[in-house]
Amino acid sequence: MHCRPLGQYTGVEITDIDVTKPVSSQDMATLREALAQYGVIVIRGQMIDDASQVAFSRCFGTLERFVRKTLTNEAFPEIMEIADVGDKTKWLSTAQLWHTDGSYKPVPSYVTTLRALELPPTGGETWFCNTSAGYDALPEDRKRAIADLKVVHDLAYSHSLVPNLPPLSAEERARVPAVEQPLVRTHSGTGRKVLYLGCHAREVVGMGIEEGRALIQKLEAWTTQPQFVYQHRWVPGDYVIWDNRGTMHKVSPYDASVYRRVMHRTEVSGDAVQLAA
Repeated sequence: MHCRPLGQYTGVEITDIDVTKPVSSQDMATLREALAQYGVIVIRGQMIDDASQVAFSRCFGTLERFVRKTLTNEAFPEIMEIADVGDKTKWLSTAQLWHTDGSYKPVPSYVTTLRALELPPTGGETWFCNTSAGYDALPEDRKRAIADLKVVHDLAYSHSLVPNLPPLSAEERARVPAVEQPLVRTHSGTGRKVLYLGCHAREVVGMGIEEGRALIQKLEAWTTQPQFVYQHRWVPGDYVIWDNRGTMHKVSPYDASVYRRVMHRTEVSGDAVQLAA
């Protein structure tokens, strides 16, 4: 395998790998190291199906199942079908806000993998930012000020940010109640400190609602500056893998009333969030 960085801090393209074939322990170690360092791996020219995606994803750990059962694949329930077509999944417009997958769960997601089945001619790009690099660049006084803060992450809250989005059902709400996460967590793979933010972040514990949200917005604006960001423009055959422990991402808007964007996603279970030492 060969690695080619795609941005100053975020993204690496890996070549000479076929994810439909068994991955050696040495290659798996390389993939994990690249993922921890760059946050996002892009592998191009992969002609894979659902079974191959599930099998490869399992190399990183145990696969999760999505909260909304209506969006899971019947044959492979570990796959979430993101079919942004017309109004079918309008609620997924939360994906157009910066977020980290699974931050609203007590044990957030580790890895997400995504492949494109259908793409619009314009729009629909995925943006990634490196929240380790964003933290490192903060002034020292700001680092001290936020070191011990906790934030409430809530899937119901992020849904409320999108107009006309139906709320979670009582069953869904019970499955994912709001949780507290550290604002600054330790990346379990690198030991680096990261900012743990995103649209699921509802409030800062111990602060007024508006004051806390203003702080979250300022830190999000900081860590999504161009030098920390990689924009992925999808082409057929792309397979993208990212590390939710040290990145945020979002999708660019596009005209879903005219064009189709169909993606298949898997998520790998993570580990308990560590407070930054």
